[in-house]
Amino acid sequence: MPIRFRDRLSFKQARNTVVIAFILGLFLSLYLVIIDYRSQVRQIDATIETYIDITRTPAARIAYNIDKELANELVLGLIKSPTIVRAEIVEASGSILAAVSKEPQQDKARPFTDMLFGASRTYIRELKVPFDEDEPLGWLKIVADTRPISTQFFDRAIFTLVTGLVKTFLLSLVLSIMFYHMLTKPLLNMTEKMVEHPENSNKIQLPEPKGHENDEIGLLTRTINHYLNNIHHHLHHRRLAEEQLREHLAELETIIARRTRDIRKNNQTLEKTNRQLEKARSQALETASQRAVQLSSLSHEIRTPLNAVLGMLSIALNDELTELQHQRLTIARDSGSHLIRLLNDILDLSRLESGKMILEEIPFDLRNSMEDVVVLAGQSTFTKGVPIYCDIDPTLPDEILGDPTRFHQVVTNLIGNAAKFTDEGDIRIWLDCQKTTGNHLDIMLNISDTGIGIPESALDEIFKPFAQASSDTSRRFGGSGMGLPLTQSIVTNMGGQLSVMSEPGEGSTFSVRLPFRYKSREEKVSVSADIRGNQIVLDGSEALQSCCSHLLAHWNISHRQTSNNKIGDLPDWADILITENEDLARNAGQDNPSLKVIYAAHAPLDNGTDTLVWLPLPLTRKLFIQALEKTRTIRPQVSQPLPDTLKIQHPKNRDYSVLVVEDNPINRMVAEGMLEQLGYKVELAHNGESCLAACQQKNYDLILMDCNMPVMDGLTTTHRLRDQIATRETPIIALTANAMNQHRKQCLDAGMNDHLAKPFNKEQLENTLTRWLIA
Repeated sequence: MPIRFRDRLSFKQARNTVVIAFILGLFLSLYLVIIDYRSQVRQIDATIETYIDITRTPAARIAYNIDKELANELVLGLIKSPTIVRAEIVEASGSILAAVSKEPQQDKARPFTDMLFGASRTYIRELKVPFDEDEPLGWLKIVADTRPISTQFFDRAIFTLVTGLVKTFLLSLVLSIMFYHMLTKPLLNMTEKMVEHPENSNKIQLPEPKGHENDEIGLLTRTINHYLNNIHHHLHHRRLAEEQLREHLAELETIIARRTRDIRKNNQTLEKTNRQLEKARSQALETASQRAVQLSSLSHEIRTPLNAVLGMLSIALNDELTELQHQRLTIARDSGSHLIRLLNDILDLSRLESGKMILEEIPFDLRNSMEDVVVLAGQSTFTKGVPIYCDIDPTLPDEILGDPTRFHQVVTNLIGNAAKFTDEGDIRIWLDCQKTTGNHLDIMLNISDTGIGIPESALDEIFKPFAQASSDTSRRFGGSGMGLPLTQSIVTNMGGQLSVMSEPGEGSTFSVRLPFRYKSREEKVSVSADIRGNQIVLDGSEALQSCCSHLLAHWNISHRQTSNNKIGDLPDWADILITENEDLARNAGQDNPSLKVIYAAHAPLDNGTDTLVWLPLPLTRKLFIQALEKTRTIRPQVSQPLPDTLKIQHPKNRDYSVLVVEDNPINRMVAEGMLEQLGYKVELAHNGESCLAACQQKNYDLILMDCNMPVMDGLTTTHRLRDQIATRETPIIALTANAMNQHRKQCLDAGMNDHLAKPFNKEQLENTLTRWLIA
């Protein structure tokens, strides 16, 4: 196949060599031109300086004698030079003694010379005579045209460049011919020799080109011949292998045909199995759906009588009772509440399994939610002598966006679990927050106890519904086995992780990571400036000191930790002492009357001193701040603990009338009894129609509406009430034993303002009514 000239190796070699030579030659030529240019510039100055040196002395004498005739002859002589276009002799006074000029030479190359050398150059020299050098006589001024002298420079530059191009062309021609004979021709000959051999030739050998036996082309020829020999050898073995391959292919086709029949049979079996699995899956989904419906119905049927039981017990507990009667009724009420919690756990587990649990994202105080659970659990562990210490990161934002109900449920289950299985030692809780990106943060919660521990073999079992670590755990400690599975499912749905580490007989540590968002990191609660100036000494257990120290350090309050438990070892500079030691709390002020003491314990001292403040345990930030602030105005110790929260100021309930719409007579009695104890005016309606009739006769401040009633249900009744002008804005609260989220949404969509699930206690009813009546 012929090769185009520009694709030949000789052409490429010559082209590359010539290009490099051309570039180098061009740079060298330009360098010579630049050197010549600089020399030409100096020549222009030297030429004019020569004229000046010749005429300067005569011009000085003429200026000295003020001879205008000789001055004119002198400048006329200068102007005859092609380089000079103007000559002047100027007197010292500034008047022109003689001057002559001519037009500069104009041609097409003029712009280029002006650009390189300038259009003209002016030379001014002072005139003096040797015998009176101090006498100023004037100046000799010459204006030179650069064009005549620069013409020589352009001629030489063009000659230099043209010569370089011609040399480069001749070099490329010579190199092309040389490279063709040295490279391209021998290679083409080798190619032609290979093409000349017939395809069926058993062996091909290329002759070595003459003159190239010892260079690269000769080496290439020998290498090609070597590879041709190898190819011939491999072709021979390949023919043998192809014959064997054909035999194997025939055998393989037989095997494939047999395997194909087997696969077809297996596919038919697999399709049949898939159809059976799909049918079983459909049946399982249908069963799950039916179970959810049955569970919802069962929940409604259980909650209705439980509401009556708990309601009547709550009303009875407010009557005058003996201590034994009050104790028995309280046990009955707590047992009913426990039954409700079990029912809620079962419903939550059902929602999680069916994927119907909906998580809220609303602002809530995560710290308060956590501390409420800790305080409640602390009351139960105190009776066993097991303290609870809760150390919450002081930088935790006060307002977190998330689901407060589910978070409270997770914390309650884990802390309740630790409290249930710990009979000695203590329970320690750490909550840290770590900012991730934007307004996102991760909450890391660790709950460590010194309880019975969990065997390694049972760590996976405890997260299965209705399972316990061992068979005797349920008999010894009680429980349904739903707490941890439910907790793990909630944590997973919230996008978090739950893990556990445990050692039998030593205790367990549950760790939770939950992602949240926050609105702002502004701290709404802190201590006053007066407290920040105090010097505080911490005495007691390491866990309590750690909790207090983190808060004090966050508030920039100077403090020191100690464990001496001796009065004499207390520093004189201390303003406040925080201790768990009863003797130290009672007697610390004897040596230092100005020392204020905060006694941290589950119960106050029976006979406290005037300089003593009680700090209820478990420690919370709110109680800690209250105790610190109380040291500012110490009052005698009282036996009642500081309130956890401010009591809600209720309206004068007798000014409000409430209509209870309920078909169940027992539930009507429960609602009526609770409302009367709360001080409300109560009227009753048996179904939706009687409710509408009552609302036409009288205006009510609030309506408690049961949802499932004969004649007219609560949803239909609410629609009818919202169509009437008189009841369009009246708050309507749903009373229903159906605790499913979708049912709550149905109530709100129907026009109801809120939802109160049965069974409810008096406090829940009171909070709901107060919220809507105050608003």
